[in-house]
Amino acid sequence: MEKLIKISLFILFAITSMNSQILSDEEAIIQRLQGKNIDGKYTWRPKDKELKKLAIDLILKKEDVITEKGLMSLSFILTGDEYDDPNDSFFLNRLISFTDVEIISKECAFITSHFKRSLYNNESIEKLSQLAKPQEILKWNSWTPYYLCFLGIDNIELTINFVKENLNAINHLHFVLYNDPYRFDTFEMNVCLARLGKLDDTMVINQLTRHFDSTETYQKDYRKYIENLSRIRTPLAFQKIGSILISDLEEIISVDQRTIIKQMALASFLVYVKNFLDRSTKIQETINLWRFVKFSKFQGKDFSTNEYMERAKNWYIENKDNLIIDYDKY
Repeated sequence: MEKLIKISLFILFAITSMNSQILSDEEAIIQRLQGKNIDGKYTWRPKDKELKKLAIDLILKKEDVITEKGLMSLSFILTGDEYDDPNDSFFLNRLISFTDVEIISKECAFITSHFKRSLYNNESIEKLSQLAKPQEILKWNSWTPYYLCFLGIDNIELTINFVKENLNAINHLHFVLYNDPYRFDTFEMNVCLARLGKLDDTMVINQLTRHFDSTETYQKDYRKYIENLSRIRTPLAFQKIGSILISDLEEIISVDQRTIIKQMALASFLVYVKNFLDRSTKIQETINLWRFVKFSKFQGKDFSTNEYMERAKNWYIENKDNLIIDYDKY
C-alpha cells in the first residue's frame, strides 16, 4: 500500500511538472500581458535575461493586447529578484506610460519601493507629477506624499503645505467621498517636508522624540518611532535610530521585546543606509521592513544572530558621524 502511494505521488508530481510547462515562453508572456491566469501552466524564470528580452520585444509588438493588470503583473515578476537589472528601467517606464495615473495611485504601491529614482525617465516623472496637483489630494493614499517626495516632484512642498493648512477640511471631504477613516495629520506632512529639506529636521525629530518620550515605558511604540525616523531620512534621524541599536534598553523588561526593538533598528539601517555592511538585495528591500531581520535567513542571509548584531553596533559607532543616505536608490 505504501509503495502504491509513493508511485501515485510520483506520477502526480510528474504530471504537475509537465503541466507547469504547457505554455511556451512567448505564449506565457502574451497571456500574462492579456491579464489571463496561467498558474500551473508555466514556471517563471525572473532572472533569465533572454526571457526578459523576449518580454520586452513582445511588449513593443503586442501593445494592442496588453492590459494594465497584465503589464503590472509581468513587470512585478520580471523585476522582483534582481536589484538594478539593466531591464528594470524599461519595465518601470513602460508600466507608467501605459497605466492611468489614478490606477498607479491606487494599485501600484509596489513601484514605490521597487525601483531606484534614477530609473524613472522624464516622461514618467512628468506624468506622475499630476498627483502633486492640489486637485488630486483627495485621491491620495497614505503612501502618496512620501512617494512624491521620493520622486522629487517640483514644488511638491507647496501642495504638502496646502494639506497642512487645510487639514480638517481635506480629511472631512475624504471621508464624505470615500467613507475612508484614514486621516492625514500635521506630523506626517512635517515628516515629508523634513525629508525634502524644506523643514528643519531637528525640529521635526525633536517633536517626534518628545511625543515618544512622553508615553509610559510599556506603551512606547518603538515601531512607529523608528518608522517615522526612517521616513525623515536624514543623518540625524538615523543617528536617533542608531542610539536605539546600541542602547541596553533597560526599561524594557522582556528580553524578547528588547531583541525585537533592536532588530527593527537594524532593519532600518540594512534597508536604507548606503554604506552599511551587507547591503540588502531587492527581494529583501520590498518585503515587510519589520520582518526583515528576523526572517532574512530565508533569503540567504541571517541578520538575526547575536554576532551580527554586535557587528552592526560596532559599525554604527564607527560611522555615526558620517552616515551616507543613498538618495538615488530610495
